Amino acid sequence: MKSWRVKYIPVILVSVLFILSISSVKDRADVIEMNSAEKIGILYADNLNHFLRKIEALDSMVRQGVREPELIPAFLEMREVFKTCEFLLCYIESDEVRRINGANLITNAYHHKTPMEEKHPHGLQVIEDLLFNPEEGTYEELKKEIVLLREIIATSVQRRESDSIVRAKEYNIVVWDAFRLELFRIETLGITGFDVPESLNSLPETMAAMNSLEEVVQVYEPVFKYKKAKKQFKEGVALFRKSRELLQQAVDFDSFDRLEFITEVLHPLEKWTKQVIDDFAYTYPVNFRPIDNRATFLYDTTFLNTDFFAPGIKPESVRLGKKLFNDPLFSADGSRSCASCHISEKGMADGMVRNTALDGSGLLKRNTPTLLNAGFQTRFFYDSRAKRLEIQVVDVIHNPLEMGGNVTEITARLQQDSSYAQLFKEAYNGIITKTTISNALADYVRSLVSFNSRFDKYVRGDKSALNESEKNGFNIFSGKAKCATCHFAPLFNGLLPPHYKDNESEILGVPVAADQPDVLDDDLGKFDNTKLELHKYAFKTTTIRNVGITAPYMHNGIYSTLEEVVDFYDKGGGLGQGIDLPSQTLPDAQLQLTETEKKDLVNFMKTLTDNPQE
Repeated sequence: MKSWRVKYIPVILVSVLFILSISSVKDRADVIEMNSAEKIGILYADNLNHFLRKIEALDSMVRQGVREPELIPAFLEMREVFKTCEFLLCYIESDEVRRINGANLITNAYHHKTPMEEKHPHGLQVIEDLLFNPEEGTYEELKKEIVLLREIIATSVQRRESDSIVRAKEYNIVVWDAFRLELFRIETLGITGFDVPESLNSLPETMAAMNSLEEVVQVYEPVFKYKKAKKQFKEGVALFRKSRELLQQAVDFDSFDRLEFITEVLHPLEKWTKQVIDDFAYTYPVNFRPIDNRATFLYDTTFLNTDFFAPGIKPESVRLGKKLFNDPLFSADGSRSCASCHISEKGMADGMVRNTALDGSGLLKRNTPTLLNAGFQTRFFYDSRAKRLEIQVVDVIHNPLEMGGNVTEITARLQQDSSYAQLFKEAYNGIITKTTISNALADYVRSLVSFNSRFDKYVRGDKSALNESEKNGFNIFSGKAKCATCHFAPLFNGLLPPHYKDNESEILGVPVAADQPDVLDDDLGKFDNTKLELHKYAFKTTTIRNVGITAPYMHNGIYSTLEEVVDFYDKGGGLGQGIDLPSQTLPDAQLQLTETEKKDLVNFMKTLTDNPQE
């Protein structure tokens, strides 16, 4: 009998060779991907250095005393070069994004009743404003802003030289995750003119950004070939070719067909990118963030990560919360429940200018907002004073003019109420406290999700869902009317893309009454909470989803129709109507919308109606 060694040597040899071949295949794949990453790193370095040289050239012109009008062409060229490296620059230098291309607004991250350091804006948008509106600043300020930008990018160049993308952990996902976020950035901030409010140079910049992303695809062609994904590669290239065609056909900012560009280019590319990441088995660097890594495109029903905004939401707590929401036991006199002011058929608002105070002494201070999609926010109330829904819930219950309740007393009553015993047992093991009560109510509000309007159906492929007026209305909303620069997709509120962590507020100059357009409403907004001057008359940018059924409008409910709201914005807000409010963040220039454009704009906003509670 042969020894077992002789008998099994062939099997062992085959196994070893198989393992070595697998290892060899893996090594070869790693080399191919490493080579692609190295080339991306070189491209990024070239583009970043090109951007720095353009800044230095503009700096040189300013040092020579060249005045603002003559500087504008060089500035616009510099911005287009910025767009070639934006996707990786903003990803890698995330802490510096606000000083590179942030909104031209002073901010203060007021936190737990403690004012933080006031942050003044810097970067490209500030420079643009100083160039296009030189009367609003000084030439010295322009010099300083350009020098600061030059220093920031010079530092980025130095850091890039010492910290290669290739040496970064999971370098492939660094490239492709940044790629994916740039597509979202282009859709929500790029083609809307958000970061070029004065020049409206967004179409050439979009072309530059898209060309830069196409370079990534071309550099990764060997990887596609090796992974037997040639068809997938060709599909991506074809979409970028379509992008160039549509952008080259565009006549100007106002007439650009954004809806076609989004549905024919950006959404297919977003889906394609997600598929590439999945097929190539690239692992996202982080799962706990507002954008759900499983989402395929911007209007995917799962685009926002529920676990980020509401970790641990359970159907049991939602059931309990719904019962509590409809129970008047929270009000001091047992006459009012949460559902009294958040009515299903009115889009979870109440249809009133302002609701009545519990004691009948008058009206509440502010209009009742919708609760639909309220769970996808990081700030609550018009003045953003609460950071969690649970805090908002307790605040409303304790407010003597709204509910006048006492959670401690309510807890004691619920502990004696047999109709709630089983629900609390299922949701919280029978624990009835202020914490479980507020969490159950908050979870119910978080369950009020509304992402299935006619507009959503259209961008998901149902081309019969919108008519021509409504489609044109979207293009006006995202272009000429500049609505999308404050009401960001997909929530159409102030949750700022592409990271969706910050709820923005605006100062609009809202009048005290519709028939008194030149008299400012005396509600100080965020200032009442923060006592900071820059927050006077500032209010959180609310959603316009379901706006067709949540009239009246504005924080004080002064406008009963969407037509009135559009007229307010068309005239330049409060400043445009004679209100003295230098801090207004809404531009005071008239939009000059035609009557047809106004009608189309209103028609589009009504397509965002989707009341899941009906």
